[in-house]
Amino acid sequence: MHAKAAQLRTLYLVSFLDLFAVSLIVPSLPSFIKSLGGDALTVGYVTSMYGAIQMVTSPLAGVLSDIYDRRLVLLVGIAGAAVGYVLLGMSLSLTMALFSRVPCGIFKHSLSTVRLIVADQAPRTERADAMGKINAYSSFGFIFGPLVGGYLSSRPYGFNYTAFLTAIVFVVNYALVYSALPPYLPTPPVHQPILLDEDEVAEDFEKHDAESLIAPTRTAENASLGQTFMAKLAEYNDILRESPIARNILVVRLLMAAAAILFRSHFMLLLEDKYAASSVERGYILSYMGVVAASSSYFVGPVVAWASSEAQLVLVASAVYVVSFLGTAMANALPVVLLLQVPQVVAISILRACSVSLQTAAVQPQHLGGILGLSTSLTALARTVAPMLSGYLYVVSMDGPAYGATVLAVLSCGLFWTSFFPPAHKHKKRDTMVKQAMPIRLDPVRALYVISFVDLFAVSLIVPSLPTFIKSLGGDAVTVGFVASMYGAIQMVTAPLAGVLSDIYDRRLVLLIGIAGATLGYVILGMSLTLSMALFSRIPIGIFKHTLSTVRLIVADQTTPNLRSDALGKINAYSNFGFIFGPIVGGYLSSQPGGFNVTAFLTAIMFVFNYAVVYTMLPPCPPTPPPHKPILRDEEDPAEAMEAQDATSLLAAPAPSSEQSLFRALIGKLVEYKDILNGSPKARNILLVRLLMSGASILFRSHFMLLLEEKYASSSIERGYILSYTGVLAACSSWFVGPIVAMAPSEAMLVQVTSLVCVVSFLATAVSNSLAMVLFLQIPREIGISILRACSLSLQTAAVQPQHLGGILGLSTSLTALARTIAPMLSGYLYVVSVDGPAYGATVLALMSSGLFYVSLYRTTHKHKV
Repeated sequence: MHAKAAQLRTLYLVSFLDLFAVSLIVPSLPSFIKSLGGDALTVGYVTSMYGAIQMVTSPLAGVLSDIYDRRLVLLVGIAGAAVGYVLLGMSLSLTMALFSRVPCGIFKHSLSTVRLIVADQAPRTERADAMGKINAYSSFGFIFGPLVGGYLSSRPYGFNYTAFLTAIVFVVNYALVYSALPPYLPTPPVHQPILLDEDEVAEDFEKHDAESLIAPTRTAENASLGQTFMAKLAEYNDILRESPIARNILVVRLLMAAAAILFRSHFMLLLEDKYAASSVERGYILSYMGVVAASSSYFVGPVVAWASSEAQLVLVASAVYVVSFLGTAMANALPVVLLLQVPQVVAISILRACSVSLQTAAVQPQHLGGILGLSTSLTALARTVAPMLSGYLYVVSMDGPAYGATVLAVLSCGLFWTSFFPPAHKHKKRDTMVKQAMPIRLDPVRALYVISFVDLFAVSLIVPSLPTFIKSLGGDAVTVGFVASMYGAIQMVTAPLAGVLSDIYDRRLVLLIGIAGATLGYVILGMSLTLSMALFSRIPIGIFKHTLSTVRLIVADQTTPNLRSDALGKINAYSNFGFIFGPIVGGYLSSQPGGFNVTAFLTAIMFVFNYAVVYTMLPPCPPTPPPHKPILRDEEDPAEAMEAQDATSLLAAPAPSSEQSLFRALIGKLVEYKDILNGSPKARNILLVRLLMSGASILFRSHFMLLLEEKYASSSIERGYILSYTGVLAACSSWFVGPIVAMAPSEAMLVQVTSLVCVVSFLATAVSNSLAMVLFLQIPREIGISILRACSLSLQTAAVQPQHLGGILGLSTSLTALARTIAPMLSGYLYVVSVDGPAYGATVLALMSSGLFYVSLYRTTHKHKV
């Protein structure tokens, strides 16, 4: 028992140090962002970037802690967060400050993991009290952290030193966890937990010491980490579907967290701008709030014991929450604001502990990590959206965030009331309505051509002037690379998921969702007046912009292998036609005052048009259609004896079985793709070849506009014409890919020759000093890229079964996104060394790609001979 009590004290100390460290930077982070050139909106974007990353990583951390040692998850999280705060301490530019939030967002799950350990080890009746004490000790840290941080930040470069001190405290926490806590089983056997209700004699648990927690259950040898991980995700989907209470509490916590974040995101600026509080004074105010939070959190247990039920207590606390926000919004005196923080912070402490207790009581113990991870992820979603909204509301009125928080708190309170205290009568069953009417569909082939044309036309509108726009916001060549890399990093994660989902459900639905999400990103880009906002706009674009890859997937799905290169070539041709006109229009618009923002809005409008085209002209496309006549069929091939049908027969996608959830279907597909790559060296090699060639192309193009501007003094209009010229070359060469493939001995030989042509063109561009010669060299380069793109994709799709097309193309797109992540940054550094550096780097990568393809082809041929 002494060992268990020591572990509990260690958890309290870890919680204290965690929030002490984080609160060191809270009083002066907004002022620091403003000192780097940001404004109220930028402060919101910095917080939103952290929240967006946590929204993705929180459920992953929770699931991993349900599979392996929770202490290990805690250690990894503390170490990663320490790296993030070191980067923040080194920040001398806004870009670096933004970048420092990435590792913090990925790894900073300390308190959620500590709460998970306590929830795992505490009996049901002690859980709210235990959660309250964890929150209390963390709030004690929030008492002293702002005092120390506010004082240090008032010195020259004080914020940077404060960030380093935060990292040091995290290192201390790492040492404390490593030395004082044992590993914890994610789902321990029946035993006496650390916190035992002595009064419940019915809790007859097996006695054991702390060492029994050290050895976690081994995963079966035939179950990999990925399979176990995906199986857990599938279980959580079933939990939310079958447990309305757990689902409703998630939404209630989301709204309540959004209210708190909406108010607090600009609370420091409110104190500074409206009440003229210094950094030291703001530190004292935060410490005062920490005292209130610690005191209220510590006594959550007795308060819960006094209340008739946790649900009623949550309802009363949420009502108090609403009144405190409204009172703060209407107040004009600082003492009144400070007084209103008492009921607000008390309500927050009760809501945090009791809602988590209700939430964990609604699921089985082995699912605690996942459900708390999902809850943390939704809180991260609030951290993504609420700070931006807070920034806009603060620009309208300094009291705007408080009024917005009032509205969200009212919604949360209302939802909780209807969920836990429904009316006595039962809800009547709603009449089911079956919609028979379908919109009129036109030729789907022409629809795909139109979609491809409009997509690249819209994207190319911003290409000529995006680097210049980034520079106008205070960026440099390296920053231009970071902007492109952020987009590529996100796409690297989302591309295979989009492909897998399109292999499970309607490909047209995936296309519609992607277009809608990308539209949102371009709207944000059009609203960008700061570098941070421009960076943030790349997040939704990176997540959803999979238009052309999905279109190519539909084409590959509906064509026979011998016609696939020609069909993909024509899709590339139509998209490149868009690249002819887009740069001209975008270059002209961007030359006007504020023109780039107008151009970004025009891009969003074109995506809305594309959405309408997909919705009205393209039928639903089943991922693995039954044997039928594809849209594009080789009329001369009698062996392709497929059942004749018209376009309307594609309308009904096979419905997934009711027993098969989205996550389980996703799991099955991911496992299949791993087997595909292991069993198909050809598909694996082509993936690597495409990765290297994509890296070469992106490395060259990332700073091609800056090269034209700085080496050849081209204006934005001239750069638009040059891009249109390359678009004409790409469109013409893509259009004739089919005939060229027909003349070549084989697609593999054609890929080998054209890859060498690309090597030569990159090298010649690097050594050239004439703009006319550079433009001439674009001819063989664009022809080679067009052929490589179509033929390598055709070889890739031919190496797998039709039902795996989405996944393999998703993996290919993900590797291309990996190239988009690394190549632009490398291009920026090479450009700093020499304006011709990116071209030389592209030459090296293209040569490696050509060599790998030759070696793969030679080995395959040699094996066949043997």
